[in-house]
Amino acid sequence: MASGMFRLIAGVCRNMIIANTGGSLTLLFVVIIGGFIIPKDQIPKWWEWGYWVSPLTYGFNALTINEMFAPRWMNKLGSDNVTSLGVVVLRNFDVFPERNWFWIGVAALLGFTVLFNVLFTLALMYLNPIGKPQAIIAKEAAREMEADREETKEAPRFRTNRSKIESDAQSLSAVSRNDSSKTH
Repeated sequence: MASGMFRLIAGVCRNMIIANTGGSLTLLFVVIIGGFIIPKDQIPKWWEWGYWVSPLTYGFNALTINEMFAPRWMNKLGSDNVTSLGVVVLRNFDVFPERNWFWIGVAALLGFTVLFNVLFTLALMYLNPIGKPQAIIAKEAAREMEADREETKEAPRFRTNRSKIESDAQSLSAVSRNDSSKTH
Protein backbone atom coordinates (compact mmCIF):
# COMPACT_ATOMS: atom_id res chain seq x y z
CA MET A 1 0.00 0.00 0.00
CA ALA A 2 2.76 2.45 0.90
CA SER A 3 4.70 1.76 -2.29
CA GLY A 4 1.54 2.39 -4.31
CA MET A 5 0.97 5.67 -2.45
CA PHE A 6 4.51 6.87 -3.09
CA ARG A 7 4.39 5.73 -6.73
CA LEU A 8 1.22 7.80 -7.12
CA ILE A 9 2.92 10.83 -5.58
CA ALA A 10 5.90 10.39 -7.92
CA GLY A 11 3.61 9.99 -10.93
CA VAL A 12 1.56 13.07 -10.10
CA CYS A 13 4.51 15.29 -9.14
CA ARG A 14 6.75 14.20 -12.08
CA ASN A 15 9.81 15.91 -10.64
CA MET A 16 12.20 14.61 -7.97
CA ILE A 17 12.13 17.77 -5.84
CA ILE A 18 8.37 18.17 -5.95
CA ALA A 19 7.85 14.44 -5.33
CA ASN A 20 10.11 14.50 -2.25
CA THR A 21 8.16 17.44 -0.85
CA GLY A 22 4.80 15.88 -1.72
CA GLY A 23 5.82 12.53 -0.25
CA SER A 24 6.98 14.13 3.00
CA LEU A 25 3.79 16.14 3.39
CA THR A 26 1.62 13.12 2.60
CA LEU A 27 3.51 10.96 5.09
CA LEU A 28 3.17 13.66 7.74
CA PHE A 29 -0.58 13.91 7.11
CA VAL A 30 -1.11 10.13 7.12
CA VAL A 31 0.84 9.60 10.35
CA ILE A 32 -0.60 12.50 12.34
CA ILE A 33 -4.24 11.99 11.35
CA GLY A 34 -4.09 8.16 11.37
CA GLY A 35 -5.09 7.77 15.04
CA PHE A 36 -1.75 6.45 16.24
CA ILE A 37 -0.04 9.69 17.32
CA ILE A 38 -3.22 11.66 17.99
CA PRO A 39 -6.13 9.48 19.20
CA LYS A 40 -9.39 9.80 17.30
CA ASP A 41 -11.21 11.71 20.05
CA GLN A 42 -8.44 14.38 20.15
CA ILE A 43 -8.49 15.10 16.42
CA PRO A 44 -10.40 18.36 15.78
CA LYS A 45 -13.90 17.84 14.35
CA TRP A 46 -13.06 19.67 11.13
CA TRP A 47 -10.12 17.23 10.59
CA GLU A 48 -12.14 14.08 11.30
CA TRP A 49 -12.51 13.34 7.58
CA GLY A 50 -8.70 12.94 7.47
CA TYR A 51 -8.94 10.16 10.04
CA TRP A 52 -11.17 8.12 7.71
CA VAL A 53 -9.10 8.93 4.60
CA SER A 54 -5.76 7.94 6.15
CA PRO A 55 -4.61 4.39 5.32
CA LEU A 56 -2.75 4.27 8.64
CA THR A 57 -6.12 4.40 10.42
CA TYR A 58 -7.16 1.07 8.98
CA GLY A 59 -3.77 -0.56 9.45
CA PHE A 60 -3.50 0.62 13.06
CA ASN A 61 -7.06 -0.45 13.88
CA ALA A 62 -6.59 -3.89 12.29
CA LEU A 63 -3.30 -4.58 14.08
CA THR A 64 -4.58 -3.29 17.41
CA ILE A 65 -7.76 -5.35 17.23
CA ASN A 66 -5.80 -8.45 16.21
CA GLU A 67 -3.49 -8.04 19.21
CA MET A 68 -6.07 -7.06 21.83
CA PHE A 69 -8.44 -9.91 20.99
CA ALA A 70 -5.67 -12.45 21.64
CA PRO A 71 -6.28 -14.73 24.65
CA ARG A 72 -3.49 -13.12 26.68
CA TRP A 73 -5.51 -9.86 26.73
CA MET A 74 -9.05 -11.24 26.70
CA ASN A 75 -8.55 -13.70 29.58
CA LYS A 76 -7.65 -10.93 32.02
CA LEU A 77 -10.09 -8.41 33.44
CA GLY A 78 -9.68 -4.66 33.38
CA SER A 79 -9.80 -2.34 36.39
CA ASP A 80 -13.61 -2.60 36.60
CA ASN A 81 -13.39 -6.42 37.04
CA VAL A 82 -16.12 -6.85 34.42
CA THR A 83 -14.66 -5.92 31.03
CA SER A 84 -11.73 -7.82 29.55
CA LEU A 85 -8.39 -6.01 29.50
CA GLY A 86 -8.19 -6.11 25.68
CA VAL A 87 -11.51 -4.27 25.28
CA VAL A 88 -10.47 -1.69 27.90
CA VAL A 89 -7.23 -0.99 26.01
CA LEU A 90 -9.13 -0.70 22.70
CA ARG A 91 -11.57 1.80 24.22
CA ASN A 92 -8.66 3.71 25.75
CA PHE A 93 -7.06 4.09 22.28
CA ASP A 94 -10.43 4.97 20.68
CA VAL A 95 -10.39 1.83 18.51
CA PHE A 96 -13.67 0.04 17.81
CA PRO A 97 -13.78 -3.01 20.15
CA GLU A 98 -15.37 -5.38 17.61
CA ARG A 99 -13.60 -8.22 15.83
CA ASN A 100 -15.04 -7.41 12.40
CA TRP A 101 -12.97 -4.19 12.28
CA PHE A 102 -9.90 -6.35 11.65
CA TRP A 103 -11.35 -7.49 8.33
CA ILE A 104 -12.60 -3.99 7.54
CA GLY A 105 -9.03 -2.77 8.00
CA VAL A 106 -7.57 -5.51 5.79
CA ALA A 107 -10.14 -4.82 3.05
CA ALA A 108 -9.52 -1.05 3.27
CA LEU A 109 -5.76 -1.53 2.92
CA LEU A 110 -6.26 -3.76 -0.12
CA GLY A 111 -8.65 -1.16 -1.52
CA PHE A 112 -6.08 1.61 -0.99
CA THR A 113 -3.45 -0.52 -2.72
CA VAL A 114 -5.62 -1.00 -5.80
CA LEU A 115 -6.74 2.65 -5.80
CA PHE A 116 -3.20 4.05 -5.55
CA ASN A 117 -1.89 1.76 -8.30
CA VAL A 118 -4.80 2.57 -10.65
CA LEU A 119 -4.33 6.30 -10.05
CA PHE A 120 -0.57 5.90 -10.63
CA THR A 121 -1.26 4.19 -13.96
CA LEU A 122 -3.64 6.98 -14.98
CA ALA A 123 -1.09 9.61 -13.96
CA LEU A 124 1.54 7.96 -16.17
CA MET A 125 -0.89 7.73 -19.07
CA TYR A 126 -2.31 11.26 -19.04
CA LEU A 127 0.20 13.62 -17.41
CA ASN A 128 3.02 15.02 -19.50
CA PRO A 129 6.51 15.48 -18.05
CA ILE A 130 7.37 18.81 -16.46
CA GLY A 131 9.87 20.90 -18.40
CA LYS A 132 11.41 20.51 -21.82
CA PRO A 133 12.12 16.90 -22.80
CA GLN A 134 15.72 16.35 -23.82
CA ALA A 135 16.51 13.23 -25.74
CA ILE A 136 19.89 11.58 -25.59
CA ILE A 137 21.11 10.18 -28.88
CA ALA A 138 23.93 7.68 -29.15
CA LYS A 139 27.08 8.92 -30.91
CA GLU A 140 26.75 6.29 -33.63
CA ALA A 141 23.16 7.35 -34.40
CA ALA A 142 24.20 11.02 -34.44
CA ARG A 143 27.04 10.24 -36.87
CA GLU A 144 24.66 8.36 -39.16
CA MET A 145 22.23 11.27 -39.12
CA GLU A 146 25.04 13.71 -39.88
CA ALA A 147 26.28 11.52 -42.73
CA ASP A 148 22.75 11.49 -44.18
CA ARG A 149 22.59 15.25 -43.78
CA GLU A 150 25.87 15.76 -45.64
CA GLU A 151 24.56 13.68 -48.54
CA THR A 152 21.41 15.80 -48.83
CA LYS A 153 23.23 19.10 -48.10
CA GLU A 154 20.87 20.03 -45.25
CA ALA A 155 21.78 22.43 -42.46
CA PRO A 156 23.47 20.75 -39.46
CA ARG A 157 21.06 19.35 -36.89
CA PHE A 158 23.56 18.56 -34.18
CA ARG A 159 26.28 20.63 -32.66
CA THR A 160 29.02 18.21 -31.82
CA ASN A 161 32.11 19.12 -29.90
CA ARG A 162 35.28 17.31 -30.69
CA SER A 163 35.90 15.01 -27.82
CA LYS A 164 39.25 14.64 -26.11
CA ILE A 165 39.38 11.00 -27.17
CA GLU A 166 39.08 11.88 -30.88
CA SER A 167 41.76 14.58 -30.64
CA ASP A 168 44.07 12.22 -28.74
CA ALA A 169 43.51 9.52 -31.37
CA GLN A 170 44.44 11.95 -34.15
CA SER A 171 47.54 13.14 -32.34
CA LEU A 172 48.64 9.54 -31.74
CA SER A 173 48.19 8.68 -35.41
CA ALA A 174 50.23 11.71 -36.36
CA VAL A 175 52.97 10.61 -33.98
CA SER A 176 52.97 7.08 -35.38
CA ARG A 177 53.28 8.45 -38.94
CA ASN A 178 56.26 10.49 -37.87
CA ASP A 179 57.85 7.46 -36.18
CA SER A 180 57.28 5.22 -39.20
CA SER A 181 58.88 7.75 -41.52
CA LYS A 182 62.03 7.76 -39.37
CA THR A 183 62.39 3.97 -39.44
CA HIS A 184 62.37 3.76 -43.25
